[in-house]
Amino acid sequence: MADEWGYEDAPDDEKLRIAQHFLLSSPPGQEHEVLRDVAKLVPARVLTDAALRGALHAYNVKYALAVDVPDAEYQILICEDAEVDASHYIDPIGKRVFGFDHVKQTALQSYLQFEFMHQGTAGVYVKGSTLHVNVCAKRINLRNFWSGRWQSRWEADLTTNPLRVKGSIALHVHYFENGNLQLQSEKVVEDAVSFSSAAGLGDALLRVIKDADDNLQTNLEDMYINMSQETFKEMRRVMP
Repeated sequence: MADEWGYEDAPDDEKLRIAQHFLLSSPPGQEHEVLRDVAKLVPARVLTDAALRGALHAYNVKYALAVDVPDAEYQILICEDAEVDASHYIDPIGKRVFGFDHVKQTALQSYLQFEFMHQGTAGVYVKGSTLHVNVCAKRINLRNFWSGRWQSRWEADLTTNPLRVKGSIALHVHYFENGNLQLQSEKVVEDAVSFSSAAGLGDALLRVIKDADDNLQTNLEDMYINMSQETFKEMRRVMP
């Protein structure tokens, strides 16, 4: 039905897709604030408990939420490789499966990230003959108008030597003081590294991950230097 301005009201399923899109596009550490604002914009019949749980599940898994493990002094990642089902995840350190409520935990994790700035968490999983490694580090400083996430996912074929490694690195930085600037960068990595023993496999894989992280960091720094010295200079209007 069209309103007095002539705009046609979107159907409920489209409103839900829009709400989910806003949540999945949330900058690091701000998903709970975005969700709270979205809840004010869409009717309660659209953002039901089931829809809310599904949206938070999609966000947490996609961006590898780091959570405290019950009765332990470490964290694990809520990610695709750790998922048994939508509410149970593998604890690779404690060698167990534990339940996780996406609705109840999201607000707490957002608060912890905002106040205490978790440095990073990693998870290692074996599925068949493939080793999966997930790494996620977040720095959240909303009081100073910035936040950032560095996330990577790696797969290594355990049947090969040299070890064939495939990975991806995703970087998302948000700065919003007197404006709204976001940097998003992704890099796909393929490499092979030799190892002489089972104990050396981890070191070999770590070298690949470290080299890829260092290369991406160096490339970003070079880009910033080039932007200030050349790109911005060329954009200035030439004076007569």
